[in-house]
Amino acid sequence: MIKQQRILKPRRTKPLVWVFASVCAALALAVVVAGAAVISVYLAYRPKAPVVRVVSTHLDHLAYDQQEGLLDVLLTVDMEAANPNGRTAAAFSAAEFDLLFARTTTIARLRADAFEVPKNGTLPLHYVVASSGAKLEEGGMEKMQVGLRRGLIELSLRGRARTRWRVGLLPVKLWTHLDCELHYFFPNGSSPDLKDCTSKSH
Repeated sequence: MIKQQRILKPRRTKPLVWVFASVCAALALAVVVAGAAVISVYLAYRPKAPVVRVVSTHLDHLAYDQQEGLLDVLLTVDMEAANPNGRTAAAFSAAEFDLLFARTTTIARLRADAFEVPKNGTLPLHYVVASSGAKLEEGGMEKMQVGLRRGLIELSLRGRARTRWRVGLLPVKLWTHLDCELHYFFPNGSSPDLKDCTSKSH
């Protein structure tokens, strides 16, 4: 009895499968190339976010009406906008910072028009703040009494600025936020500790 042998013919791959595989391979190659390009740009530019920081400040005058809770101050605040990028300028806009007592009473608002900082550069921002008749709440009045007894007046500077710069051909836009505690010895008005008065970008 002769056994019949079946000859199996290989199945042909459908053209649609080849097209799908080719598209997947092309996409994978594109992802690899794009990733390599991004890494190359990052290594070449080493991008860093521009910041705003307080360089120095001095409380020149303070008068406080204990009965009415009214506060008058005169102080100077020297800030600077810094661009640590070595290959591109950085633009700052919508810069606005509130000077507060007890984090609740706004004493003054510091603003700056739009400006540009050159690569690896800084731009000074000088403010003279004269405010009178700021009304403290009950908690603020108590904190002021404590500060006067201790000889240490505490203010805070909070705000933000819009920053814009480029990494290669790609534009980058971020808000940089400042939340800084200012401590003034009273009555000489000096403020020695400003190490945490640099903004952070989000």
